[in-house]
Amino acid sequence: MDSLFETDGISIDRDLLERTNPVFNTARMTLQLLTSTGHKDAGELSGKLGYNYDNTVGWFADDKSEEERAGAKEGLISAAMCVETRYKTMTELAVASGYPTVIDLPCGYTPHAIEYARRKLHFLGLDLPVVISEAEPAILSLVGDKDLVDFASVDATNYDSLKKALSDVEGPVCITTEGLLMYFTDSELGQICTNIREILKSHGGCWITADPEGSYQTIQTLQAVCGERFQEVLKASTGKVQNKEDTLMTRNSIVIDPFIPPEQGIGSAMDFISRFGLKVERMIILDHMPEVASISGLNAEQVGRLKEILGKFAYWKITPDDNRAGQTNGSIQVETGTEIFDASFEGSTLVLKLKNRIDTLNSPLLLAFYEKISKEHIIDRISVDCSELEYISSAGLRVLMIMYKGSRNGLTLYNTNSAVSEILDETGFSEIFTVSRNG
Repeated sequence: MDSLFETDGISIDRDLLERTNPVFNTARMTLQLLTSTGHKDAGELSGKLGYNYDNTVGWFADDKSEEERAGAKEGLISAAMCVETRYKTMTELAVASGYPTVIDLPCGYTPHAIEYARRKLHFLGLDLPVVISEAEPAILSLVGDKDLVDFASVDATNYDSLKKALSDVEGPVCITTEGLLMYFTDSELGQICTNIREILKSHGGCWITADPEGSYQTIQTLQAVCGERFQEVLKASTGKVQNKEDTLMTRNSIVIDPFIPPEQGIGSAMDFISRFGLKVERMIILDHMPEVASISGLNAEQVGRLKEILGKFAYWKITPDDNRAGQTNGSIQVETGTEIFDASFEGSTLVLKLKNRIDTLNSPLLLAFYEKISKEHIIDRISVDCSELEYISSAGLRVLMIMYKGSRNGLTLYNTNSAVSEILDETGFSEIFTVSRNG
């Protein structure tokens, strides 16, 4: 059978990018929450992007009771406090690192670039292609020294894409991550740890992240602000955020469950990171936090409770551990542009052979092909040969789910290796698709 795979006539538009990587509600809401605290750069950037409270976080006012809406609003006030605290403290920690280049992964829609350029630091913003396409021109229009600011599209699990993005970077770097790690499974986190370690071994520098203890900070900030109404507000705001959430957060070994003892979760997360040749220094938030405008609206009792919390939890500074070689997850890195699938028909069954990596950067091509071919053929079933597939990301799984829903008789994966099987199990997709594994 001749392969149906042909890129001619297939275009990747913004709609495809958004459907394979729907990150926009969360990232845009983060910018607007920072804007709501009176942050000048955030306000100007929101204006450039055309964002406002109604089209980013105003969704909670549309339904439910007045009491529930009040709870959701109170939750968002606490969320804005967390966003401002994290944003300003992470900025100060990155500057204090003393390294000339700050790499923000993911950069989202926040105005970090404006602040770092103002402080004469080189900024490299890394994110999904569709985020970069929207954020880059708006941010550059507000940056004084544009020579200090660069952007690149990457997949955090793909070392080749990261290496390419850093090809012009010289000297040590400070990598920052805020709101990234909770969206990955353990196998993906292992690859990210390996990738960051390789960057730091090559360039020098450090990785600063707010993510491991971030859930603790969020939940307990809400408790400090709301006091006895904590459970009521938590229920209202959590339900609202989950209804609007656009990417699935997952439990993993780095992002600590806020409902277990902190010492247990912190120790376990540090052990996980150490497996990949990295070591952790906890930096207590209160010790490094600059003035935060949103706290001025609290009373003395609330401020006292909040300071107690911020004096307990930390952001993490991570560096290579020369005493540990670090394991890898054995995944193969593949150059962007490498062939990722073949396709043919056996009767009304679409037969796909996936190859190499299906990730954030190339999954839109797979979706574009499927949507083109499904208009030309009746597809009763989809059979996916994974014998040459080394890795698949959440974006790739999302495309397979679209195919699954569009096929009359479902989708079967066969010849999955141990790495792909682990991802399917961790994400729950092995319970949705029919899966036949190697061995």
